[in-house]
Amino acid sequence: MFKSGVRVADPGWVKFAAHRCLGSRAGLPVRDERGIALPVVLMVVIVGFALASIGALAAIGSIRNAGRDESDKSALAVAEAAAQQALFRQNNVLTTDSFPCLVKAASGDELVASSPQADNWCATQSGTVGEGTYRYRVLPDAGGDDPSQKTIAIVAEGTLNGETRRIHVGAAAATGTPAFAGGNVVGLDQLHFHGTPDVIGTMRTNGDVIVEGSATCNGDATVGNGHHIVPSDEICNGEVTQGTTTLGPVDPGNVWGTNDNARLTNGEDVIQSNRTVWNATTRTLTLKNKDTVTLGGGNYALCKLDMTGGNLIAALGTEVRIYFGGPEMCGGETAPIAVTGGRVTATSGNPDDMALLVVGSETVATTVTMRGNGVVNDLVIYAPRSAVAIGGTADYNGAIAGKSLELHGTGTITGWDSTLTFTTAVESLYKQTRFVECIGPLTLSDPDNGC
Repeated sequence: MFKSGVRVADPGWVKFAAHRCLGSRAGLPVRDERGIALPVVLMVVIVGFALASIGALAAIGSIRNAGRDESDKSALAVAEAAAQQALFRQNNVLTTDSFPCLVKAASGDELVASSPQADNWCATQSGTVGEGTYRYRVLPDAGGDDPSQKTIAIVAEGTLNGETRRIHVGAAAATGTPAFAGGNVVGLDQLHFHGTPDVIGTMRTNGDVIVEGSATCNGDATVGNGHHIVPSDEICNGEVTQGTTTLGPVDPGNVWGTNDNARLTNGEDVIQSNRTVWNATTRTLTLKNKDTVTLGGGNYALCKLDMTGGNLIAALGTEVRIYFGGPEMCGGETAPIAVTGGRVTATSGNPDDMALLVVGSETVATTVTMRGNGVVNDLVIYAPRSAVAIGGTADYNGAIAGKSLELHGTGTITGWDSTLTFTTAVESLYKQTRFVECIGPLTLSDPDNGC
């Protein structure tokens, strides 16, 4: 705009000049504010980085702790594997009372029997499991008051990624002295009485004694740790204790090849029947209502006793031991004793003179069935790997042991004192009875310290 020939300045420039002028006169700082965002952004970045660093450090610490915990658990698994390997070796490599330890031979990895060291422990054995390492020592005679058991202790240590754990494992095996572990009526897993039977004698199990219906029981009982007589510990009119029962598997030794089976063929044993009762090829003895077989030998090796009636008798003056092979030895037979009628007894009336010894199997379920009507059976049945079922109206004098034992019907089992000391050859298989974790590392001076 023009006035009196004079040009007027641009209005925006005028305002800027006025601002500068006024600002200077008022003593106020005047600067360009466009760069103030930079320090703010830097401050935010620094704070964010600090917070992220704290989170990252926490995450790293958590990962480290998780890794340490995982290594700690893995070290425990290595120790457990070492203990199980020690147990497996004790069960599968022959030892003797004089040389009860197993150590690696100097020339290689072969295991050889050896004597304990001065502290009564076996020499330290070591090895690897995956990426972990282990050491263990075995105490071949861990003591105990039960003559039917021998015990060992194993202390094993596992190390992985700098973490070490140590455990103590106890194990027991049956000695066969006495075979029935001090009981007349034994079911390793469970004793089950139902119907109206009566049990008179000492009972042993690692589980419960279950009494149902009108069944009765009279005698002391040893049940498994934490187990009871159901419905009440007072129902059997005896003392109830808790503990571990171990029965060794039947050891047939050389009986399978050296036995008295030929007596059933050559006429030495008395067979009263109008038919053939003995099959030497399948090792099966089959008796029906009017059949009677009197055994005069010592050791017999059978695959099956099949009775629907008749009598199987041990002759006077003999101690008959009938070994029943497991399914692996007998073409897969899983019911070696199937007695649904008849009587099995000893002429002497002493149950120890007629013993049925069942090998059974660790991998295949086997059964023993004894049922009769109105007869008395004087015998012992030892079948620690088989489920035993007793029924009917027959009575039994002696001792009966099985992996489990079920008694039903109306019969009576009466335990004889002589059977408490009955002995037979058994395999010495150790079963774990104790597990605890120890404090501190394995020391040679005292392997069991801190356990």
